[in-house]
Amino acid sequence: MKKIEKLLPLVLLRTLPLAIFILLLIWMLTRWFAHMTIQSEVHNNLKTRVTIASNDISKRLEILKGDIRGLSNNDLVINGLIDMSARHNYLPMFFRSLTTSAPEGAQIILTDYRGRHLVSNAVKKTSYEQKELLESITEGREVLKISASGLLFAVPVKYAGLTEGMLVLELNGRLLSELFAFEKLMMLFTLMDTNGKTISRSESALAHQHGPDIHPEESHWIWIKQKIAAFPELMLIGELPEGQAFKQVNKLDNFFILAMIINLIVLILGIFLSSLFSTRPLSMLTKKLEIMRQRDDYNVQLPETGPKEFVELSRSFNAMHTDLLQSVVFKAQLEDIIEKRTQELKNAQHQLVNKAIESGRAQLSAMILHNIGNAMTPLSIQVNKLQKNQLDQIIKYQKRCYQELQANLNQLTEYVSTDTKGKDIFLFLGKLIDTLYEQQEEFKTAFEKILIAVNYITEIISLQQNYAAGERENRQLTNLNVLLNDALKMQTSALKVREIEVQKDFNSDLPLLTIDKNKLMQVIVNLIKNAYESIDELNSDEKMIRLTTFKSEDSIGFKIADTGIGIEPNRLKSILEFGRSGKGSSGFGLYYCKMFVEANKGALTINSDGKNKGASIKIAFDINGE
Repeated sequence: MKKIEKLLPLVLLRTLPLAIFILLLIWMLTRWFAHMTIQSEVHNNLKTRVTIASNDISKRLEILKGDIRGLSNNDLVINGLIDMSARHNYLPMFFRSLTTSAPEGAQIILTDYRGRHLVSNAVKKTSYEQKELLESITEGREVLKISASGLLFAVPVKYAGLTEGMLVLELNGRLLSELFAFEKLMMLFTLMDTNGKTISRSESALAHQHGPDIHPEESHWIWIKQKIAAFPELMLIGELPEGQAFKQVNKLDNFFILAMIINLIVLILGIFLSSLFSTRPLSMLTKKLEIMRQRDDYNVQLPETGPKEFVELSRSFNAMHTDLLQSVVFKAQLEDIIEKRTQELKNAQHQLVNKAIESGRAQLSAMILHNIGNAMTPLSIQVNKLQKNQLDQIIKYQKRCYQELQANLNQLTEYVSTDTKGKDIFLFLGKLIDTLYEQQEEFKTAFEKILIAVNYITEIISLQQNYAAGERENRQLTNLNVLLNDALKMQTSALKVREIEVQKDFNSDLPLLTIDKNKLMQVIVNLIKNAYESIDELNSDEKMIRLTTFKSEDSIGFKIADTGIGIEPNRLKSILEFGRSGKGSSGFGLYYCKMFVEANKGALTINSDGKNKGASIKIAFDINGE
């Protein structure tokens, strides 16, 4: 006897992994959502800051350019280009006293139209005789050049509408970096030229920490690039380390982990308590069932106590148990009737009932009992004939002959030779002998028919025993040809009474299939039953069912075709769906047939040319995976 399982650990073992998985999934999804939300906010914030910084740089350049433009329009500067004799008296002093928005140390140079140095605010004399630069100035266009090495901004100086010189602002790399100095923020700004060289970088704690040669693409930084408006030769990069950006996510992680641990503890406690209260009555129920099994006493009713659900369970079980007992009683009565006619039939029926009780799944019982009933009809007829025989009348006539002879015993010779009745006695005895012989022949014929019926019932019962489905799957090598033949034998009576012609086209070279043959038998029996029921619906003179087996390189299977009512084209797909049966429940409908076939690496397909044109069902199993 196996010891009853402890249900509480079993419940915990089955529920806790799923609960932990769900909590982890919730934590991961929440963390991902928070991370994506904060990342979006960080990117938007970074983009805003980069845009503000970019506008600030653009504004500084525009102010600087405005200062130089204003200086180029200064009368003193314009007159200095023309007054070659006296300009050295006032221009140098004027230039040394200039104040602009440029950093201290910026050079402002005035040249003639050929780019030759005239005056500047620095000691160094610089000329600008580059052809490209002079051409642009001569045409009246401003020239701005910015790179990591410095800035050059040249503006034409005009007199009477003609370009007579140019005013140049020049900043070296250090001064340019100073011009674009950023505020000290907790993020890193980098201004670069078109060659990717750094012009200026913000002096922040981050810059000191990570050094001047940091590349955001190669490190854990969040960064955004943006060109400076109106100055396409400049690129501004805003950078922020991921650790600082997602500091809130890390805090949320800690909170979620703590919340998950608390939830897990509460969940375990809740499962433990609920399991404790629910498994106690269930354990009592299981123990009661075990006692019933051990004592082999199936008249005991389960106690209807405990929680509402278990009361309903016990009540349903008791009702089912009562129905089962009534079914057993009915079958026992049927066995008694069969035992009166033949001991062999009684034993076979007893085995069938025991098999049905033991397996608890008599899915073919209705069909088997129907076949037995069909066999019992001629059996009952023959028994009635035996009961209504002429033996009683013959015995009566023999008794009268005996009485006549006994009454004339003293004059027997004279009686049989002269008396009319005495003469007829021998003739009557001869006819009685002939009648007895005829009765003997009738008895012999009746017993032969009874024996045929008993043998048929025995064969049907034997097939049912071979294919009765148990609770566990029993996969074994199976011959489809044999299986189809056995299914036909089980339904011989139903097919004969309907006068349905059965055609078989079996492949003799069919390989064996590894499958649960009991459940496959249920599928085949159900399909054959559907076939002759569809023929019943059509009520046509052409009544035929054709069974075919086939094989290919990667599959084997069978096909069942009928000349029945057929299927409308719009129902070919829906007929395999759950609950779409057009007839009463068969216990194993097309939906379940399809599920069983697909679970065994097979495919079930239905074809029909339309209503009143018959239908066919094809089942093919993949044999490559075996």
